[in-house]
Amino acid sequence: MEKGSLASRISRKLQFFARYWVGTILLIYAAPKVMGTQFRVLESVYDAPLGQVSDFWLAWSFFARSYHYQLILGFTEITIAFLLIFRRTKTLGALCSLPITINIIMVDYFFGVATGALVVASTLLIGALYVLVPDIPRLKAFFWDAHKGLRPGARSPQILSMRSSFSPA
Repeated sequence: MEKGSLASRISRKLQFFARYWVGTILLIYAAPKVMGTQFRVLESVYDAPLGQVSDFWLAWSFFARSYHYQLILGFTEITIAFLLIFRRTKTLGALCSLPITINIIMVDYFFGVATGALVVASTLLIGALYVLVPDIPRLKAFFWDAHKGLRPGARSPQILSMRSSFSPA
């Protein structure tokens, strides 16, 4: 795509929207966790025998059991949201959001959380993946190509060339 073409401009705007969509929704998910209000459990659930508790209430009770766990989840989502806001850290934010959103999707699906929550979590995953699309060549080079053909324990040619440029004459 040419830099000034209509398709390029639309793609940049969609990237911007995806970053802010994922970041905003993560902030919305994080706030109740930090305040300790997301995982509220009905008293009747605690009174029921464990075998009669639905999958949803079982999962919700588990998450509600530890405020510190909720706090860590909330602050992780806040951190990822802020990483997504800034252009220089958007790739790191999108990468970090993948395991979080995949976990949310699995909990929503396997424990019968409302379908709307599953749909929102799925859009978060799609948005994060969309943010990563332009960086695929860079990520591929970083994670796979840079070390191609190296033996275990061998030094990277880039590191060797950097070392020689810093050595005293």
